[in-house]
Amino acid sequence: METNLGVIREIFQPKSYINRLSIKEDLSIKPVIRNVLILLVFFVFTSFLYSMIGYRTEGITTELSKEPNSYIETLQWLHTFGMILKAIVYPLFYLVITSLTLHLFFREISIKVLFYIGQYFLVFMFLYQTIHLILFHYWGIPVISSPFSLGVVMQIVTDKSFVINLSSYVNLFYLGGVALLILLINQQTERRVLHTSLYIIGIHLLLALIGACLSIINVDALLL
Repeated sequence: METNLGVIREIFQPKSYINRLSIKEDLSIKPVIRNVLILLVFFVFTSFLYSMIGYRTEGITTELSKEPNSYIETLQWLHTFGMILKAIVYPLFYLVITSLTLHLFFREISIKVLFYIGQYFLVFMFLYQTIHLILFHYWGIPVISSPFSLGVVMQIVTDKSFVINLSSYVNLFYLGGVALLILLINQQTERRVLHTSLYIIGIHLLLALIGACLSIINVDALLL
């Protein structure tokens, strides 16, 4: 019971826990690992639900309508496996890359503090994924048309897939996560807020560019 309460306190009182990490350098990294594993379980579960409701499987059933049902079902299960694998790899990739990159710019901050701070962005990612799951299931709204992002606006302005996918990353949850990272990291350094903001925004802009490039790749076509 105390362990569960500790997790709740860490979520809603990140500053106090991060300060303890900063002061006591030999503090165990186990809470960070535990929280990441819990988040990965949530990511995998929501990704499985995505695949079950047919998210991004339209191309499989449309292009292979003349193929045997068993073949189509195999591809759908491969698609499910791919989504689950993505749910594990993407958060870990984000956490490791951002923590290591930020440590290059903020040597005065312990790497485990940066790992801990990075978890909060994963929480924002999970919240957005969950809300979009509801939007897609009940109203069929794809991620690029989410009412919480600029993607729906850019579809009116341009028809370029890359621009639309890139703008879809500019959503309230992504911005909220970046803002929280700036706040928490700024509390651990004596640098100006502007410098901290530029580093963090620059890293996440680069990640958004990479994500936009991956989003426009037709994975189903590559499999076929």
